[in-house]
Amino acid sequence: MQHTFEEFIVAPLTPLNLDGSVHLERVAPYANYLCQLGATGVFINGTTGEGLSLSVKERLDLADVWRGVTANKLKLFVNISDTAVPRIHELGKHAEAIGVDAVSTIGPIYYKIADTQDFVAFCAESASVAPNTDYFYYHIPSLSNAACNASEILKLGKIKIPTLKGVKYTHSDFMDLGRICQIFGNELVAYYGFDELLLPALNYPIQGGIGSTYSFALPLYQKVIAAQLAGEAVEAFRLHSIAVNMIDVLIKYGVIPSEKAIMTELDLPMGSCRWPLKGLTPMDAESMIKEVKKTGIWEYLVRAE
Repeated sequence: MQHTFEEFIVAPLTPLNLDGSVHLERVAPYANYLCQLGATGVFINGTTGEGLSLSVKERLDLADVWRGVTANKLKLFVNISDTAVPRIHELGKHAEAIGVDAVSTIGPIYYKIADTQDFVAFCAESASVAPNTDYFYYHIPSLSNAACNASEILKLGKIKIPTLKGVKYTHSDFMDLGRICQIFGNELVAYYGFDELLLPALNYPIQGGIGSTYSFALPLYQKVIAAQLAGEAVEAFRLHSIAVNMIDVLIKYGVIPSEKAIMTELDLPMGSCRWPLKGLTPMDAESMIKEVKKTGIWEYLVRAE
């Protein structure tokens, strides 16, 4: 793993029409905006993108459109997680066929697998349908109920998954993150996935982050990284605290609905959300944005050109 934080991978939202259908035409201006902010890649159809609330066809269509607009500009990571292996196969084969940079899964979602060997076997099955594409294990036990440590999964994964490239580590267990960095060094890439814990994660040799709030707050996180790398710990803490306070507001109102409302305020309309999520009412959106602005983050945000 590299000892310099180099990559900002955005976990983008999925824009929806008023009738709840996916608004594919909004992907291109979204991608241009992320390039404007300095993003290096996107991780689509993930948690932020409501991937598991979309149909297979919608996920395939989104992958096609994102592939078209990211070519030679942004790395494209595609989450192919699903409850059914045949759907994972369909998503993975398609991802490889269109030439994405990497595929990713979180392992079994509904039926819990406690045994590490079985867990890795499931991930290996998922990765096998894209044999020429890098595979990233997506460690997010708060949603996946993964009972195994990521370090143990990756140790066995190095043996069982030929295409294993790294991990999207969305967990607060820094001890296990440290194990990953110690065990694998430069052999695997580690991206950190909790935006609100990015600053402490910088104490580990991670290569970058995959973030939900990077869609709009990337300029702030760039300043956090710059301050930390320059040895300005107090300034890095001050800046990161702005992000943490902002995320507290998002949690209060609902993270994904709030992010969509903020993007709409920045002239990139994202529409509402899919069940089981609910979009914010106009009144709640107005209140949320007022509270977000009080955190001081708005001065770091950029409107879409």
